[in-house]
Formats: sequence, structure tokens, C-alpha cells
Amino acid sequence: MNKKSINPKELFDSRQHGFSQIVESKPGRLIFISGQVAWDENSQIVGVGDLAQQIKKALDNLKLVSCQTSNNGQSGVSFAGSLRC
Repeated sequence: MNKKSINPKELFDSRQHGFSQIVESKPGRLIFISGQVAWDENSQIVGVGDLAQQIKKALDNLKLVSCQTSNNGQSGVSFAGSLRC
């Protein structure tokens, strides 16, 4: 399997924690996105004490990595996730 790691500069540098923000795998084209949290590019929490702001930041980060790997909107996207309470 051929794979490429992608770490957008707009997100924190996750390599120091042992993972990449995005991994693209071939043959074919599968994109794996790490779990996104309310961190900015400096590893600072956005919206401390404000759950709505934290959720918005995490979703903004998810959008950023999704658009980073987009094929001009020509590719299908499937998301799988979980919520823990």
C-alpha cells in the first residue's frame, strides 16, 4: 500500500504526537482523517468554557481537512464517527 501523510499548516502539528492529520492511501484513493478537536494551529484550545464555540472549531477543522483532500468536489465523501457520553 502506498500512502502519503498530509499536515495542513492551518492545523496543529500532530506529528509530535505520532500521527498525521490526513493520510491518503493508494491504490484507489482512500482518505483517512484524524479526530478533529477545538485546537488552533498553535495547539491552543478555542472556546474554553464555550461548548458551542468548541464544536464550531472542531467542525471548521474537519471542513478544512476535507477541502484539503477534495478533488474539486468530484469525489464522494463518507464520514464515520462516534459520540461518547
